[in-house]
Amino acid sequence: MARKYDGRCCRWYCIRDGRVMNPMNSLLLLFDLDGVLLSEEGYLDTVAITMSSFAKQYFPEDSERLAREIFVYEPESMDDLRRFIFPHKLLDAMRTHALNSNWDKAYAGTVLLGELAMHSKECPRDLGTVLYERFLTIKGTGQELLRRLRQIEFQSVSEAGAEDVHGNALVPSPLFAEVKRRFQRFYLGDDAATSPLLQKGLIGYERLLCDRTKLLQLFTMLHKRQYTFGIGTGRPRKEALYPLERSGLLAFFDQNRICTSDDVLAREQRDELMAYSLAKPHPYTYESITQGYAANQVVVIGDSPADLLAAREAKFHFIGIGKKDAFQVFSQGDQVTVIDSVEDLPILFS
Repeated sequence: MARKYDGRCCRWYCIRDGRVMNPMNSLLLLFDLDGVLLSEEGYLDTVAITMSSFAKQYFPEDSERLAREIFVYEPESMDDLRRFIFPHKLLDAMRTHALNSNWDKAYAGTVLLGELAMHSKECPRDLGTVLYERFLTIKGTGQELLRRLRQIEFQSVSEAGAEDVHGNALVPSPLFAEVKRRFQRFYLGDDAATSPLLQKGLIGYERLLCDRTKLLQLFTMLHKRQYTFGIGTGRPRKEALYPLERSGLLAFFDQNRICTSDDVLAREQRDELMAYSLAKPHPYTYESITQGYAANQVVVIGDSPADLLAAREAKFHFIGIGKKDAFQVFSQGDQVTVIDSVEDLPILFS
């Protein structure tokens, strides 16, 4: 076993055979949800549906063709819709630029759609590629990127058919509010919708990423070691707790250590801060639920660069879920611990 000092993070920690060792024999494990415990596919399908609703608005001359050929809201059609308007390369680019919230992803895509409509009355048949290439030209990550998108919105989206926008930085723009409203309606369900999929809502298709029995065994084992579980997620509270309760996992989490987008928004409003300024990659989502723990006792488990950046700023340990390449840009030369799945967590803890 080697004991090392991380001067950048100002903490002592132990490493043995690549495992995280806690000298104080107590850890707080803070889980992101989407891409870690829960499949994000329902949310990502909702991003695509939300963007498509604006595409029909921004390209009225093409709306009939789009509705007939592409925007068919059925479970078996979601892959085609995603490939057309929200392809995986665009999703990866947004993640790499630390856009964590799915509302932000839908907003970014909608802004780019509006800008595109300013220059063309016809919706491109390679729309996803066009949006991807334009997105790559926008500089910045996280909140900086969102500010640049808002500048683009002011310049073009209102002229392309969206509601008027205003410059009050303390509140979301009317376009963002409309994106969020449509997103929630598509995700949670709408009895008035013509599609059975949208009547039920995409939330009805939520699933765990890992085998439930294996997760129960893993959580039970970690609880026996007196590890405490918390949640730091960009989901609203209802959408965070519902699938965990349904799967029997919610009981493992300390109810006082759950931070959702509702909590972030409430703090921003209380302190009169810019809307979404405390959202990931800002560390507030995780820092706000770590009372009583030192930084070297906290482990953030997330699937995005936004989680890594939040953990790093708070000087917490970080474990990435997914592919190492996804975190490489923000590694700053450090070795980032990455595993394929939450099921692999036992190999990191002694």
